[in-house]
Amino acid sequence: MERELLQLTPEAELVVRCAWLRPADGDDNRLPQLLAREPDWTTVLALAQRHGVIALVHDRLRRLPADSPPTSVREVLGRRAVRQAGRATRLLDALSEVLAACAARGVQVVPLRGAPRGVAPTEPVEISLLVRPSDVTAAGAALAAIGVGPETALTTAQIFALHRTQRARRFVHPAGHGVTVQWDVESADLIHGPPVHEVWQRAAPATVAGQPCVSLANADLFLFLCIRGTARRWQRLVWIRELAELMDATDLYDLQRALVRAKRAGSRRAVALGASLAVRLLGAPAPLPLLEAGRGAITAELRGEVLRDLAAVPRPLPTPWQIARFHLRSRERRRDRLRYAWRRALLPAVDDVAGVRLPPPLFPLLYAVPPVRRAGRMAAQVARRFRRLRGRKIARFVRTPRHAIDRMLLLAGVTSADTLFDLGCGDGAILIRAAQRMGCRGLGVELDAELVQAARANARTARVERLVQFVHGDAREVDLAAPTVVTLYLNAAANLLLRPHLQRRLRDGARVVSFNFDMGDWWADDVEVLEEKPWGSDAIYLWNIRQPAAKAA
Repeated sequence: MERELLQLTPEAELVVRCAWLRPADGDDNRLPQLLAREPDWTTVLALAQRHGVIALVHDRLRRLPADSPPTSVREVLGRRAVRQAGRATRLLDALSEVLAACAARGVQVVPLRGAPRGVAPTEPVEISLLVRPSDVTAAGAALAAIGVGPETALTTAQIFALHRTQRARRFVHPAGHGVTVQWDVESADLIHGPPVHEVWQRAAPATVAGQPCVSLANADLFLFLCIRGTARRWQRLVWIRELAELMDATDLYDLQRALVRAKRAGSRRAVALGASLAVRLLGAPAPLPLLEAGRGAITAELRGEVLRDLAAVPRPLPTPWQIARFHLRSRERRRDRLRYAWRRALLPAVDDVAGVRLPPPLFPLLYAVPPVRRAGRMAAQVARRFRRLRGRKIARFVRTPRHAIDRMLLLAGVTSADTLFDLGCGDGAILIRAAQRMGCRGLGVELDAELVQAARANARTARVERLVQFVHGDAREVDLAAPTVVTLYLNAAANLLLRPHLQRRLRDGARVVSFNFDMGDWWADDVEVLEEKPWGSDAIYLWNIRQPAAKAA
């Protein structure tokens, strides 16, 4: 275990040791040694936030002498830990409401992740529910009864196609929480675990958040967390911590039986990878066969890749090929690798299903949509490279998801009294949504003239053209005297490029909210994770502008 920890940077090792399963059993002298080396606290905070262990780091460090960490770091950790606790409480309230609605309609559901033990995950992100395939429609009706709507509106035929090609559907709770209803262990292209009907056979009645539901057996939940974490490349330490807690609460014989089931299902390597990370990083207990399985050469290589990503600051986004390669290597059977490649290439995603209207008899044509869309995206990227904008553009256009826009506006506290500027507005989705929901005025700045025209057309379609305006220009040159809120969805380099402009020109009390990218050592006042994905997590960052003149006054 020590060998893996010593491979990390001092800042990453500090975060990992604060997340240990049993701190009292570890090397209590190591933390003071790390603190004596004066770690980069900006990096420590960034890692703790990214890995969802802010509360664990705060709890461990507040027991240390008052001179380390610095008071400013303690205050930041304390504020974020309090916000995390508040989100956990709100998530449990929403979970209780969802479970009550499903129980009222006789739909059996399994709350996944941290919920089976009666608490929210270490960092609340979303509600995940496992239902029987025959109960998917009834579960959707139960959610609709309490105002939980689908993230993407679909027709009846599209829902039929989705159920044939995917294994999950996302909804959005009125409080902003994501709700994922899934009818298999993982998505269609990633699935390589035990058959879901076997999992249901071993499930048992339980009470979670004060509501009746069904809970998976610990061994099945262990398999689920290992497969889910491997599918997401173990990008967050909080997933490893959650797995370590479950292993600590599970009989070693049950873990050994879970390994046998995983071998039969073709997910032995995924289970060995997850368990070895929990054992080597956080000191989780494991039976000897599970420890032996984690010593394979490919498993060790995958574990090394996870450790490198865990400590990287900033962490570059992986390419689709890197993600696919990790998924392929996590499968030990050739037929599973071939099945993954086929599904990854041809299975239509939710956006593909939503973007094409076909009657049920023509359903097989949906398999041609993903290759066509990929070819179209590649052609568009090549075309953009030959435009004059190439030397001036600081970020490529990626559409902001609807649920992310709503959470950005909610986190920034946007009201009708605000003036909102969207720098790099793309097709205008953020401004148009803000005008529709809050009635606020706004200005969008975009360097691509075609996108400006598209944004104006979208505003006319939404009938908010009197509230929002879109201009063709450079975000680095716009006057920021008027806005009270600035929204960004660019990239890490673009955010750092705009940062001095935002800090100097925005009025005191203005808010800056960014989707997916922070601003280096400019600590965000609040961070909220929306969804966990193979390349990391979708997160929202909020900064409140405090001008020196206002402070002096």
